[in-house]
Amino acid sequence: MKRIKITDTKMTAIAANADAIVAALYAVNGRSNSFCITTWSEVVEAAKDAEKALAGIPKAGRIGTILSYRLAGPSANRYGYRANATLIWIERTSSGWYLRDATMSTVYPREAALFEITITPTTRDAIVKAALAPFTLHPVTPV
Repeated sequence: MKRIKITDTKMTAIAANADAIVAALYAVNGRSNSFCITTWSEVVEAAKDAEKALAGIPKAGRIGTILSYRLAGPSANRYGYRANATLIWIERTSSGWYLRDATMSTVYPREAALFEITITPTTRDAIVKAALAPFTLHPVTPV
């Protein structure tokens, strides 16, 4: 799948790519729509939620972060069996968020939504640096 731009660095949705994103989702979902990501706005909201989760990390440290996102499964056990769901991967680059891939997945009754952020070592270092910023390292003197 070719990467499709979702938002720019200011989190402004790229409306010109809405049709391409919907077409990519339709290619994966086919006629399925329950538990599936079917609209451009759902993808944009996932990107915005991921950006909020990365708040506090310098923007340069967010590059390469990947969000795996899937809706929750059926809420009632009487549904009985698994259901098809859309799983998307979106990636943060220096120019914004991109839809990297979409595939059909399986969800089971009462299975939680998937919102998993995978970070790079650079992002990890930025998180540690931001977390330790208010502290000063105390010099250790040998006893």
